[in-house]
Amino acid sequence: MSNLVKVDPTLAARVADGLNMEVPKASPTAAPVKDMELSPALRIIEGPLAPKSIGGRTIAIFIADGSDPAVVDELTSQIGDVGGRPVIVAHKIGGAKMSDGSAMEADFQLAGGPSVLFDAIAVVLSEVGCAQLLKEAAAVQFVMHAFGHLKAIGHTAEARPLLDKAGVEADEGITDFGKPFIKAAATRVWAREPSVRMLA
Repeated sequence: MSNLVKVDPTLAARVADGLNMEVPKASPTAAPVKDMELSPALRIIEGPLAPKSIGGRTIAIFIADGSDPAVVDELTSQIGDVGGRPVIVAHKIGGAKMSDGSAMEADFQLAGGPSVLFDAIAVVLSEVGCAQLLKEAAAVQFVMHAFGHLKAIGHTAEARPLLDKAGVEADEGITDFGKPFIKAAATRVWAREPSVRMLA
């Protein structure tokens, strides 16, 4: 820990707070510490290494009975067109009965496909489907954990009560569908971290 004080005093203070200990004195160095300019080329959050698209990323589309198949199909196409991998998550293993009476199969069943497996989530629910899922802990946790892990969350207006119950607060990563969601899903919402973690 005393070495970390030399590297980054702010980070050392956060680590010490998490360990419930006092920040130790910095360790002695064999040579004077030399501060250097930050290199954008080495940054993975900003700079040239930061992801620019959802290419290669897996995006979960969460559906339930009554979801609109046209919205799901359009979203699936938008994700695939830019190199992303859309997968369908439903409460039941067999999928869901859509608003037009058709059946849509699921790639993952909700309890076996937590949002930690995906890079972003799209919550495509009807009013009736959302009302049912408000009583399902796995559905609330699916959304809550995506928010806590700084992932983009696209949603239909009808899905808003589920987001509210999961403690989701508005930020640049909480969007409707289309270009805003595709852009937000390219990376994590790092600005959200201080609102979901004490040590951020």
